[in-house]
Amino acid sequence: MSSTADSAIRFVFGEQGVKGSDDVDALKSYQIRAVKNGVEIDRLTITSQALNYENVTNLGNKGLENVDDIISLSLMNDDACDVIDNALYILWKNNSFKKTTEVVMVTNAISRVDCCSLFDN
Repeated sequence: MSSTADSAIRFVFGEQGVKGSDDVDALKSYQIRAVKNGVEIDRLTITSQALNYENVTNLGNKGLENVDDIISLSLMNDDACDVIDNALYILWKNNSFKKTTEVVMVTNAISRVDCCSLFDN
């Protein structure tokens, strides 16, 4: 997947490793890397039991001036297989990944346009 701000930047996401011996207690580590012209710019490791790495989506910047890309990482519902329950969000800005403490999606009912508000606590 490419950055919407700079098409030369590619985001690569995959599983880094697993801790634990059974699927129920396994704690998986995932890594997202930013690569430009074959050179790694930045990387971020995420640990989760419920991350669905198949549903990684670049949402663009949602109109935010200080953010290049918002990357959504889907989480699976604990009770129902194949049901997306929530998502983690990672920001890409100034050539580095930033974790957010909270991302709130607000939908404008009239225009049906999503906008995104970020709050760093």
